[in-house]
Amino acid sequence: MKQSKMKKILSKSVDRTTRQIINNNSQMSSSFDYKMKSSGHNLKYNQSTQSVISESNIAKKGVIYEGSNTQVYRILIEGHFNYYALKISKVNMNKCTKEIYYLKQLRHPNIIELKHHYIVYDKTNDNRPMLYQIMPLMSCNLRSFLQQFYKHQNVQENTKAIDPKLIHQAKQERKAKQILFKLFIYQIVRAISYLHHKNITHRDLNPRNILIDVDSLSVQLCDFNSAKQLFQSIPSPNYVGERNYRAPELLLGSKLYNQQVDIWSLGCIIAECFLGKQLFNGNNTVETMADIIRLLGTPNLQEMKNLKSQILDLKMPEIPKFSMAKRFQEIENDHLVDLLEKIFVYDPNQRISAFEILLHPFFQELKQPNIKINSKSLPNLFNFTKEELQLNEYEMNKNRLIPIWFTEKQKRFEYLTTSMDDAKLLLNK
Repeated sequence: MKQSKMKKILSKSVDRTTRQIINNNSQMSSSFDYKMKSSGHNLKYNQSTQSVISESNIAKKGVIYEGSNTQVYRILIEGHFNYYALKISKVNMNKCTKEIYYLKQLRHPNIIELKHHYIVYDKTNDNRPMLYQIMPLMSCNLRSFLQQFYKHQNVQENTKAIDPKLIHQAKQERKAKQILFKLFIYQIVRAISYLHHKNITHRDLNPRNILIDVDSLSVQLCDFNSAKQLFQSIPSPNYVGERNYRAPELLLGSKLYNQQVDIWSLGCIIAECFLGKQLFNGNNTVETMADIIRLLGTPNLQEMKNLKSQILDLKMPEIPKFSMAKRFQEIENDHLVDLLEKIFVYDPNQRISAFEILLHPFFQELKQPNIKINSKSLPNLFNFTKEELQLNEYEMNKNRLIPIWFTEKQKRFEYLTTSMDDAKLLLNK
């Protein structure tokens, strides 16, 4: 991304957010110098030039993320002008094979594209296999975006309380914020719906695994290390994902859960976007479950059975059930409250599906023609893949899913393309 061409996304609050993110990325430290130990896995990068990726033509330009098992670097590849992201992970070979399998078969505008991958054996660590993945470089993840966004917005709101004109400006910014986060969430839901129709559950949805390009406003889902195809009668590990984004059935020990665990995590992400803070903040499983009970009330025996809980006799505080509108009084959007009410349900089978979320009235504003955020056009939200449109659920709801103006625009484009092709044929005769 060219920093000099960075445009305003919202008003000052979001503009400052994006500038801060870009500045942080450009000043990233390159002190961590991991020498690549070649395992003979040279990789063709560009078939047209037959250029090859190796330790000699990758230059690390800074650390994006550094954890105990994973590091992510900003890199340049010799002969290429764009920056890329290099993710290096300590891996279990079985898990590594699974993650690569999913990333190679998934082709969707809202799922990160795996450009290349290879295994390197770290001779300094008992020849431990390290998975190297090269992907497009995005500006930031949703977690860092939210931190920067609300940090600057809170400062501005404190000053705007004085001047009526500034109060009006703050309201306009809030409206722009609504559109921005709707835009992000819609793209996340598109990715989840695509995964679920392929019977793949991500199992680790949280703001860190959602990547944002602040220039195009496009969003991509990443990190498929925990992804799995779930089957009703086959138990699966329940210790997956970040604790405070984990569905209650996982917290209560169920091993026979379904893809609706992703929907619960999605609800936590949506609430965080609009509240500016994490919804649940437990330091352990018991505290997180207590937070959930404070939101939804105490689950009854039937709900505990539907959660397939391993601990039906668990003593819980008796908290009455209240409407979601009372729980989320600070959210000034009835459609959003309705959506959260359909997501935060104890019984997994009663939770709204990802595809149903795409049709929810909460996103109706995004389907208006020529909608912009501070004069900035939105990314293409309705470029559903042929694979998606061939699914019965998509086909039956095509008119609700894709706005008429977009369909007409596509028809005009196809007509013009066909006319140009016909003209070329006539000229070549």
